[in-house]
Amino acid sequence: MVTATGEKDNAVMIWRQEVDEGFTGSAAPAPTRLNITNASTASDEITCNSALYDSVGNIIYPSSGNCVVFDKTKGCHEPQDSFKKHESTISAICTSHSRQLLASSDTNIIRIWDSRTCTEVAALSDQHQNQVSILSFSPDDTQLVSVSSNGHNQIICVWMTLSGGWNDDARLSFHTHAGHEKVHFCHFTNQNSIVSGGEGGHVNFWVISQGLSVVSQQRINNTCLCGVSVDDKLVVGTKSGSFLVWGGR
Repeated sequence: MVTATGEKDNAVMIWRQEVDEGFTGSAAPAPTRLNITNASTASDEITCNSALYDSVGNIIYPSSGNCVVFDKTKGCHEPQDSFKKHESTISAICTSHSRQLLASSDTNIIRIWDSRTCTEVAALSDQHQNQVSILSFSPDDTQLVSVSSNGHNQIICVWMTLSGGWNDDARLSFHTHAGHEKVHFCHFTNQNSIVSGGEGGHVNFWVISQGLSVVSQQRINNTCLCGVSVDDKLVVGTKSGSFLVWGGR
């Protein structure tokens, strides 16, 4: 089963295909559409994003300036609760590996929430950060990487909490320019390494050591739209529909 969310039609879609021994290739069932009350329904340039879940398996969906939580045990028809409203439309959202934390961002402020209580834990902002488009936690949830733009360059920032709580000592540890080409994915491969990729087919491997520096730059003849780390490998999806599997760097 795959759950996805529409960015502009504000729908939560649950796709399921049941296959048995007598499967003959018939079409999969249509998705269940779960619309958000009073959500905007702009029909132009509708796109679809992966849905996220909190620590107890509830769907978290960004709509306008709210992070809306759906309770799967109640059929997900109505919002169970809402996090505090952002000042503008949410541009990026991610959950921690423990699913107990949620990070969301509008154009220039990152807010970290406790997904169990829907309370704000920290608000992160810095002059180097604008138009945040990507967020991702480190494996131990003590670091957060964000990607933003200053209009000319893509900027990668690494935020850190020493205590692990994010509520008293969260700070920007490092930031660096990541070139002019749009970054479509960026995440930790381990506690001290980050990978990013995007337009122009670039895939950059970064290491955190007294700063953030590139240790390997790769390029393919296709735009890299997404990437995910699986064990010690990186799987990259391209604009042409191909999957590339990388070993190491």
